[in-house]
Amino acid sequence: MSVYRLDPINLADPSWELSSVKEAVWAGAKTPTEARDLVALKTLCATQRQMGSRKPIPASPWHDDKVTSCVLYPEKKDIPEGTVMTLQDRSLPLTSF
Repeated sequence: MSVYRLDPINLADPSWELSSVKEAVWAGAKTPTEARDLVALKTLCATQRQMGSRKPIPASPWHDDKVTSCVLYPEKKDIPEGTVMTLQDRSLPLTSF
């Protein structure tokens, strides 16, 4: 199991409407893709769209390497697999609607 740190790069991107967390987080995952998926799932929030809008629905900012970074921290071992935590040690539960 590995620990990844994901950091916002571009908070001006419209995709941040889809995230309840807009700060750096740790994610316990096997791969960078799994880490991004995990953070996207645990921070997902609903967004309103206007009827008839033809604008594409944005993807989670945590999936976009232009909007967030995802760096392996091999020396960090204290985040269990499947867990997302803020840098202040706040664990993120699975988001519910």
